[in-house]
Amino acid sequence: MGSNMQTLAALLTPTIAVAAAVIGYLQWRTAHQRVMLDLFDRRMTVYEKLRRSMSLINTSGKVSDESNRLLLEAEGEAAFVFGQDIQEYLRELWVICVQAGTLAPDNGYQGDEQSARRLKLLRTVSDFYNKGPDRFAPYMRMDQKRLQTPIEYLLERNKIRKSYGDHPQQR
Repeated sequence: MGSNMQTLAALLTPTIAVAAAVIGYLQWRTAHQRVMLDLFDRRMTVYEKLRRSMSLINTSGKVSDESNRLLLEAEGEAAFVFGQDIQEYLRELWVICVQAGTLAPDNGYQGDEQSARRLKLLRTVSDFYNKGPDRFAPYMRMDQKRLQTPIEYLLERNKIRKSYGDHPQQR
């Protein structure tokens, strides 16, 4: 009877250590997913401001103070949540919007050459809807999978194991 108790006591310590390690891993994974979700939310906020800015420009056909404000806010916030490629893209859009705004008819530019140049700039801005999502997509993916339960993991591994039986073994 005494040796059974000693064996049980000796097995209890490693069992508790393994349980603590599993709990620690699950807490780390939860914290990591929370950070990724917060980062996604911040990136989505920048993207939505940019979309609203482009929408204002496309619907009115001119660069307004509101669209410039939204674009500058998106550019400022992007510095902390996106890579250099997105920051450069937003700066390019801002330069194009400023150029298109200065060529507006209400600024005294009425010539055909200025109108053609302004139209070309506005087409570049409206091209955001074709090229923008592809540029932002690598940053906006939420590809973290849900952590499987032990039963789900074992069932998936069993399916993989059974799939090997479909092919005859070569000797």
